[in-house]
Amino acid sequence: MNRFYEYNGDLMGLPTSKDHLNFRWAETSCKILFSMCRKGNGASCHLASDKNGLRKLRQAMIEFSDFVFTNYKWCTMLIAKIVPNSIKKISEKVGFFFIGSYPEYDVYILPREVYYEFSS
Repeated sequence: MNRFYEYNGDLMGLPTSKDHLNFRWAETSCKILFSMCRKGNGASCHLASDKNGLRKLRQAMIEFSDFVFTNYKWCTMLIAKIVPNSIKKISEKVGFFFIGSYPEYDVYILPREVYYEFSS
């Protein structure tokens, strides 16, 4: 079952551009959005959530990772530029790992093979 659909409504501050695809998680009790842009064989991803979605971010991130790796065979890794510490902690629980810092954000990646090892 596809739990994501392309979305063009209110983006709630989601970092995006004309090069990004925007998706909404199909959970009806909250609004969680993801944007994705191809960077070589990786997908640079961002997310935004309403207040109700904050408790469901981990599940949404797991499902989005699976969605991307299943539907975009070219994608070998997800790349996330993360600011809030709470999102860094959730990302690590999903399998992302830290690779570097910039003044504005930290960069985390989730390679395809790590995701499938982690989710098994």
